Amino acid sequence: AIGPTIAGFLIDAWGWHAVFVLLGSVALAVVVVSVFLLKDIGHPGKELGRFDAISTLQYVVGLVACMAGVTVAESAGIADPVALGLFVAGVAVLVVFVRRQLREDHPLLELACFRNRTFAVATVLVLVTQVAFMAGSIMVPLYVQDIQGRDATTSGLTILPGALLLGFLNPVMGRYLDRHGALPLIVVGGVVTVTGTLAFCVIDPAVPEWVVTVLYGVRVAGISCLMMPMQAYGTAALSHDELSQATAILTSFRQVFGSVMSSVLISVMAAASGNAIGIDAHGFAVSFAAQAAIVLAGTVAGAVYAWCTRKA
Repeated sequence: AIGPTIAGFLIDAWGWHAVFVLLGSVALAVVVVSVFLLKDIGHPGKELGRFDAISTLQYVVGLVACMAGVTVAESAGIADPVALGLFVAGVAVLVVFVRRQLREDHPLLELACFRNRTFAVATVLVLVTQVAFMAGSIMVPLYVQDIQGRDATTSGLTILPGALLLGFLNPVMGRYLDRHGALPLIVVGGVVTVTGTLAFCVIDPAVPEWVVTVLYGVRVAGISCLMMPMQAYGTAALSHDELSQATAILTSFRQVFGSVMSSVLISVMAAASGNAIGIDAHGFAVSFAAQAAIVLAGTVAGAVYAWCTRKA
C-alpha cells in the first residue's frame, strides 16, 4: 500500500531504474533467506502431492501472454492484432489449465473450491476490490503528476494517508465481520467505494492536493470493508483441509486479476484521452467510471447473495 510513496521518493532521487533495483534486490534476498528459514508445515502422515510442472507452465504461460497482450494494447490500441493474438492465446492456455486442474487428483490449484457458492461470491468481491485498489494506487499518482503537474514525491505523499488508513481499518473491519456478518460490510463498502470512485470523475484538475488525498481516503475506507473481510468470509465457508488451497487461490487470483484489470483500465484511460501521453482529465474520468461500474456490479451480486443466505 505504501509502495507508490516509496517509489515517488526513489524516482525523484535516483530515477525510475532505482525502483526496479530495489524490488529486484529485495526479491532476491527473500528467495535466498526463505531457502534456509522456511519449513514444510504440512499435516504429519498426510500424503504429499507431487509438484505439477505442466500445470505450473500452463499457468505461467497463460498469465504472461494475457499480460503481454494487455501491455501491447496500452500503447498500440485495443484493436491491435498482436495484442489481441497474445490475449486470446493466453486465455486459451488458461482454459486448458483450468480443465487440467478439475481432472487432477492433486491439482496445483484446487479450483473445486469454487463449487462452494459463498467462497465463489466472496472471491468475486475480493477481486473487484483488488482491481479498485490497484488501479487507484497506479492512476491517482499519474493524475497528480501528469494532469496536475506535480512531482513523483508529491504524488506518493498524496496517497500515503490512505495507505496508513487501510492498515488501521483492516483489523477493525475484521472484528466487525465477526460480530455482524458480511452483509453490512458489503453494502457500506460498496457504496463508499463507488462514491469515492465517482468523485474522481468530476473533480477539477486545479483542486489542491488535500482534496485528492481525502477522496483517495474515502475509496480506501470502502475497500477496507471488502478486501480482507471478504477473504475471511469466503474461507470460513470451507473445510479445514481446503484452507491452504483457498488461500493460494485468493492470493494468486488477487495479484493476477488486479494486475490484468489495472492494465485494462489504463488502456481505457489512454484510449479515451486526447493527448500523446495517454492521460488527460477526460480519459481519467472514463477509466474511473469503469472502475465504479465494476465495483457496483460486484457489490450488488455480493449483497444479494449475503441477503439470501442470511434469510435462509
